[in-house]
Amino acid sequence: MADKRPVRVVILGGGFGGMYAALEFERILAEDDSIEVTLVNEDNFFLFTPMLHEVAASDLDPSTIVNPVRKLLRRVRFFNGRVEKVELAGRRVLAAHGGSEHSHELEYDHLVIALGSTTNFFGIPGLAKRALTMRSLADAITLRNRLIQHLEEADFECSIGSRKDLLTIVVAGAGFAGVETVAGINDFLREAIAHYPNLTEESLRVVLVDPVPEILPELGGRLGPGPPATPPTLSSPPSLARSRRAASSRTIGCEWPAGPACGQWATAPPFRIRLPAGRTPRPRSTPFGRERSWRETCTPRSAERT
Repeated sequence: MADKRPVRVVILGGGFGGMYAALEFERILAEDDSIEVTLVNEDNFFLFTPMLHEVAASDLDPSTIVNPVRKLLRRVRFFNGRVEKVELAGRRVLAAHGGSEHSHELEYDHLVIALGSTTNFFGIPGLAKRALTMRSLADAITLRNRLIQHLEEADFECSIGSRKDLLTIVVAGAGFAGVETVAGINDFLREAIAHYPNLTEESLRVVLVDPVPEILPELGGRLGPGPPATPPTLSSPPSLARSRRAASSRTIGCEWPAGPACGQWATAPPFRIRLPAGRTPRPRSTPFGRERSWRETCTPRSAERT
């Protein structure tokens, strides 16, 4: 009698959801070999994203917040590639890998979708093109390098005219990621600027932009700090500022609850914007071939075994 085919489980995504699902299967597979589990992810490492801002601020080495997937998973199979398409009717995942984009078909009985989210640009024209996001290890390193580049460029005497723009940093999003990022940037710049003879701490402008009237609204009124009592002025010392509205990628204006505008102070060139502003699900048409919601995709029928 032929051996029964193992139950095939495919996990899409190696973030917190996908990785912890795989680790649970890792425990199960130690006692049950009737299941075959495959994890598909573009990166061959697990990234601890809550500490990305510390890499951007040079407080941590990048290697301290990554773990190799193959070291974490001994029984779960790993496919290092990008999900191209999911055929729900045929129960197949099309994944590509390598520079030649070579494709493989992965058949499944059960599909776990943990592809995560993407940055929410809130439909602001030009923002996706001009802003720096904070989602990946490459994003954090790029931000750190850009901050250093700004300091180097601003230190030249011939950069006096553009120095204000170079030292103006706008972070969009007053949630945990935004506040942690802007705090790390602020500390990093203030510590580093002492090594540049032509720059002073008073030259820095650090602005936090968010549409809600509070910083860290997730903490609630008792724990979360409210908005500043008075808006900053151009003569104010450098400080962490918070504003109410991001209008476009070309001008970041801030409007305080009391009414006075400080748009001039909080205006920054497009490429100075850092955007941990929020998350939104990945496009619904990717990789499912037609527009459908994740809830529609993950119906009990799609998880039934044939």
